[in-house]
Amino acid sequence: MKNKSTITLFCTAFLAIASALHAQDKTVTLSSLEWQPYVDPAAPSKSVITAVAEAAFKKSGYTVKFDFSPWERAVKQATEGVTDGLFPEYPDASRDTDFVASESLPCGSLALAKLKTKSVSFAKMEDLKSYTIGVVRGYVNTKDFDAASYLKKEEEADDVSNMRKLVRERLDLVVVDALVGDYLMANDADLKASKDKVDYVQPVLEEKVLVVYFSKKAKDYQAKLQAFNDGLKAIKADGTMDKIIEASGLKGKLK
Repeated sequence: MKNKSTITLFCTAFLAIASALHAQDKTVTLSSLEWQPYVDPAAPSKSVITAVAEAAFKKSGYTVKFDFSPWERAVKQATEGVTDGLFPEYPDASRDTDFVASESLPCGSLALAKLKTKSVSFAKMEDLKSYTIGVVRGYVNTKDFDAASYLKKEEEADDVSNMRKLVRERLDLVVVDALVGDYLMANDADLKASKDKVDYVQPVLEEKVLVVYFSKKAKDYQAKLQAFNDGLKAIKADGTMDKIIEASGLKGKLK
């Protein structure tokens, strides 16, 4: 009887450990950043793209956690496989060595922000040579823009720093997602007073989509990629993604 009890206890403990390990395998950690209105570290489930990602993973039985840091650090961690991947990011061939991209998530327009008092137009990248342009360190922008080494680009750690420099006329232009720019101008304490002074150069640089980049150095990255893609397809089909976008107030603004 004692032996039976011991065996029973051992089996119960083994199953508990196995269950815990299985649950751990069903957790994905993504390197991310503060990038409102898409990503809000203070309330991930209420920001539109993190909410979509959570719903997609949940549909496939996974839990997702976000590791927030400055973008340059986020990229480094994901590249090294410290986290499972990078989120969110624009698709770009330069990431293909270290990552595999998910199916696409909705996004806005990548544009050049400017002061309304300034007249700026361009038909090709060379037309921007006379301007000092703010960019975020480590960001992928567009293939043509990033390859244009002849342009005067000033790097900052984040979008808000660039937008502050723009309104202080320390930059001529800023590369920014238009929805991010609008959010910052409406909500940042240093920018609110200038929110009606900024607009965007037409045409925009590019209409974008976003992806999750899964690190090739992370454990089971292919299974996690497949789980996300399957879940994303499911929440698109059953209307969950549309409901998240509508609740965010960005319906009609995301492509």
